[in-house]
Formats: sequence, structure tokens, C-alpha cells
Amino acid sequence: MAKRGWLFALVVVGALALPSVVYAAAGAFSAGGTTTALRVTQSGSGKAIRAVSNRGQAVWASRTNTDGKTPAIYGTIASNDNGARAIYGLAPKAGGRTFGVYGQTNGGGANASGVFGFASKATGLTNGVWGRSDSEDGAGLFGTGAFGSWGQGVVGTYGLGVLAGLAGESTGIADGSYGLWSVTDSLFDGHMLVSNGNIAGQCTIPEGLETATCDFDDAFADVVSPIMAIATPTQDVGDFWATATSTSVTVNSDTAADADGFTFNYLVIGVDTSLASASVSSAAASPAQQVPSSFGHR
Repeated sequence: MAKRGWLFALVVVGALALPSVVYAAAGAFSAGGTTTALRVTQSGSGKAIRAVSNRGQAVWASRTNTDGKTPAIYGTIASNDNGARAIYGLAPKAGGRTFGVYGQTNGGGANASGVFGFASKATGLTNGVWGRSDSEDGAGLFGTGAFGSWGQGVVGTYGLGVLAGLAGESTGIADGSYGLWSVTDSLFDGHMLVSNGNIAGQCTIPEGLETATCDFDDAFADVVSPIMAIATPTQDVGDFWATATSTSVTVNSDTAADADGFTFNYLVIGVDTSLASASVSSAAASPAQQVPSSFGHR
């Protein structure tokens, strides 16, 4: 007992005298085959491993084999509670464009993705990726690229927002890009609204005239042809018709307008002949070609 007491005292004295040696010690663990090189078990509520680094990566995981789909980091969780997560990332600082989780791929293959989400359950209101923002100016999901957002599933992309459930923006108007692109049919349960006269509006024939031309806020692209116009007068004007160009809509009546003028509600739709059907079909099929069935677990 006396010998053990002296050894314990010696260890304590060494730790106090040489703290840099005790706390800065480095070690290496290696194993072959299917053996676990390092296993740490915490049976209480504390952390099994806590890694802290001042400037470098606190944890670095690298899988060097060039074959297979086994991940460098794999997390599991046994809890069924709502909000339970196998891997959690937090960037706590309030300023700057920081990321809780950041994924990057240098691969150029079909559907290569920096981040991939997969909800494997065949039933239920599940999501492959779910984004949320509590900012009144924020977006739950924000994407940039040739296609800012592309989803696959029973519902490919679903948005729920206070201002807009789904918003799209491209590089500009009439430059060949599209804020929203639907390859197949589109369905609307609510109303379709417009904010200016590019799609729908009013055009009035002045008193004594039989025709009027009203310019769009933004012209259609040159490749858009034909541009179809539908006009409905707000009063009896006799026979009437409407035409449209890339810059304006023209309404006509076979009688001259009275003192109040002849007002027409119009709707215009353009056909973009530059979209080859083959390229549209190819773009529509590419994201659905291969969905990983397994990521090769442990």
C-alpha cells in the first residue's frame, strides 16, 4: 500500500510540474481487417469524445480507399423523439455568412451533389431535405445553379412560407433564363396573380379612336413567337380583336370609342421556340436517373 501511495503522489506531482506533457500528449492507433482501432464508451450523459482545436480542424476523418461507398463519418441515433439527429452542426456566431453544415463535391458525374438527403420510409410526410428560416426575409431552402432547385419524389419540391411557398429567380427577363420551369403540366388550386402588365393588364382605346397599343413593362425575348393575346372588353364595343408583338398588345374595335373610351382586359402568352423538345426531355430525366440505394454503412 505504501508503494502504491508513493506512485500516486509521483504521478500527481508530475502532472502539476509538467502540464504540457500531460495534456499535449499525442498518440496513434491502428488496426487491420474489421477490427476497431479505437472504441470509446460513455455510459452516462457526458460526451464520449470532446475535441477542441484553436485553429485547425477539431476532428479530421479521411477514408483513403478509392473504391466503395463507406462514408468517412457515419452517425446513428436510437431515439425516436421528434427532432432527434444523428449528426448536428452549429455555427453559433450571429454575424457573417456561416454554415451549420457544409458539403462540397468535386465530382462531375450525373447527380453529383454537395449534400444529398434521402428519406427511405415508403409512407408518411417525409422529406429528403428540409430547410427552415425564422427570418422574415429568409428562405427555408435557397439554391443557385443552372437549376436553382430540383426535386424528385411524389412531391419533388414543396415550399411553405408566410410570403411565398416557392419563389424562383433567374438572371433576368427575356434573356433565355427562367425563374420557374415546369417540364410537365402545372396545377393551381388558388388564384394566379401578376404584378405588372407583362402577362395581364388593361388597355383602353381613347375617345374617337378604334385602336390602341399598350406596351409591356418588359419585352418578350426575340425567340418567343407566336405571342397570343386574349382580350375582353368591359362594355359593349361591337366587334373587336387583339394582337400582340414582343413589346406590346393592340386592341381593336370596329366602332370608335365613346367619351369614356373602350377598356379591355387582356392576357398574353408567348411560345419559346428555342426550347428543343429533346433538351427539355433530357433535362427532365437526368436528376431521376440514379438514386443511391445504400451508402455502405459501417
